[in-house]
Amino acid sequence: MAQPYSTGPAIIYVGLGGSTPVELGTAENGPRIMIDPKWEDLFNDLGGKTPFDKMYQGESAVVSATLTVWDELVYTALAARFSPGLTRGIDIPTARGTLMLTEGQSYPLWVQYPFVIKAAYSASMPGCYRFNAAMLIGPDALEPGVKVYKIQMIWACLGLYDPSIGFSLYDHDDAGLRSFAA
Repeated sequence: MAQPYSTGPAIIYVGLGGSTPVELGTAENGPRIMIDPKWEDLFNDLGGKTPFDKMYQGESAVVSATLTVWDELVYTALAARFSPGLTRGIDIPTARGTLMLTEGQSYPLWVQYPFVIKAAYSASMPGCYRFNAAMLIGPDALEPGVKVYKIQMIWACLGLYDPSIGFSLYDHDDAGLRSFAA
């Protein structure tokens, strides 16, 4: 049955240095998750200028959020881009040309909806999205001043390839995230 849904607040976690989630923070209005399927037009003279068919080419995602509550140490590690823990704003000599997935420089990204378990529709709505291979691509929009400090962050998420299952972009595995039992 169709009904309205509300996730409640969303908590963002990242898996720095592995798959163990570390809380980054929460956003002003919740993150925006855009799942982007890719298509290739197949043209044929029979179809003229209109595609004769479309070929599915996989999907990727973009997650963006304007954070108003965050852990600055976690953001600092993310802002170092491909090598968490290094000084942000400086590329070491081997940084340029890094293949993020191939060289293991991506990380898991979780967007958790902790109050979904309290809702009547919890059985039909996921409690989180876990993206398996994320990278902070920016631009990071820093808004300091004599007002609420905000940081807009944008992640690109790609599917990890495993020959036994194919490409895995996201799932709803919330193992290791903070529990908010009713």
